[in-house]
Amino acid sequence: MIPDYRKEYGSRAMHVSASSGTQRLDDYFLKLFIDHHLKIGYPGSAKMEGGKAVQKIVDLCLGLNDYIKARGVQEQKSFEQALREVTHEYSLYKPRTFDDGKDAEEYAEIKNHLSEMASHALLGMREYFGNQEIEGEYKRWTDVDGIDVPCMMYLDYASAKRELDLKCTFPTRNPLKKDGTRSWRIPSPRTEPTENQVIQQAVYNKATGLEPALLFVTSKGFEIATAQTTDLLKKDSLDYHFNLVKQRWLVQQNILKNARGNWRTLFDMVQPDFGKILNYHGPDIHKIAQLQWGIE
Repeated sequence: MIPDYRKEYGSRAMHVSASSGTQRLDDYFLKLFIDHHLKIGYPGSAKMEGGKAVQKIVDLCLGLNDYIKARGVQEQKSFEQALREVTHEYSLYKPRTFDDGKDAEEYAEIKNHLSEMASHALLGMREYFGNQEIEGEYKRWTDVDGIDVPCMMYLDYASAKRELDLKCTFPTRNPLKKDGTRSWRIPSPRTEPTENQVIQQAVYNKATGLEPALLFVTSKGFEIATAQTTDLLKKDSLDYHFNLVKQRWLVQQNILKNARGNWRTLFDMVQPDFGKILNYHGPDIHKIAQLQWGIE
């Protein structure tokens, strides 16, 4: 049963998630408002869409695209077929226009790395899961004590005992040369997860009991982080980080409840960081934020 006070804030407030628990408070509530009232969402980015593209190539090759648990694995496409389909879809992306061309440059460069990164991701998947039967991404739910709505999760890949989340890191821009051209630095794959990534794994582990892992991929290759390779994915760390995100969900819950469905009251309870809102989401979202917080 969803509490009545949550219904005033739209569908996104009807559940919690690992990602909502790692957002800044101002960003979380601003997104609630934009999704519920304006229904426009935040702008995407070349890197975000690139990560989706790499995962889709993998999914198509493994028969896990648009996965439905009751249906299971579907027809697998060849790597060439999958790459061709996804490359076309990625070509339709329209880069951001509010960052002095940074996103457009990254978009043009990322296109050159989709094939190599997807190939490394497939190798990493095979190394981690072996011959185990794999499930793709679908909506899962769990209840959390003290939180009055369910937690929603999307695990990238899972077997009977293990799960794996795919994380892509794309090339970064080097400073412009004197002739106006630019080179790119291809990073090595990470071996240690970030705090937000540990929180995500903590939520998944608490809900499913599956062994956590992250597959880090760049154009240089892949690394797999597990409880055997990093203390951050061991039980004590997972328990700590789950309690951390649970406390963040509780703060969000208390603010939503105390605002009593009044957006003006809600925004008055949270300090905005207009600089980050502008840099991350652009001038249109920044203007909306200024209006909601009454600061122009």
